[in-house]
Amino acid sequence: MKLIHGTQQEGRGSKPGSQFTGDVNNYMVMRRTDGVTINTVAFSPGARTYWHSHENGQILQVQSGEGFVATDADGVRILRPGDTVWCPPGERHWHGASPDTFLVHVAISLGQTSWAEEVTQGEYEDGTKGRDENDR
Repeated sequence: MKLIHGTQQEGRGSKPGSQFTGDVNNYMVMRRTDGVTINTVAFSPGARTYWHSHENGQILQVQSGEGFVATDADGVRILRPGDTVWCPPGERHWHGASPDTFLVHVAISLGQTSWAEEVTQGEYEDGTKGRDENDR
């Protein structure tokens, strides 16, 4: 068993290069242990990840704010507090804050992360405009 108290988190996550657009604070809760990494990620308005996928999948648990998750197949979906997302192994996706709100989520990543290209401003705007309550 490994118990990590809130006051004993591993600190800021560090990744080589930049895999985010905008201001993002990535707090390492648990460094890779048995192929699992846990981060709490705080996105400023409009900030987002690059396109990426995970070897064995990823779980996102939204803590606060509002944002989006998108896949090639499903397009953009709204995220709100209490939402949980399962991204299956190899599914290309991105996630981040809405244009006018912060987003905080816990990311549980399974296996290696494969980073791809940046989500362009055009992709972000095209995917997020016109969203409303019916897009849940």
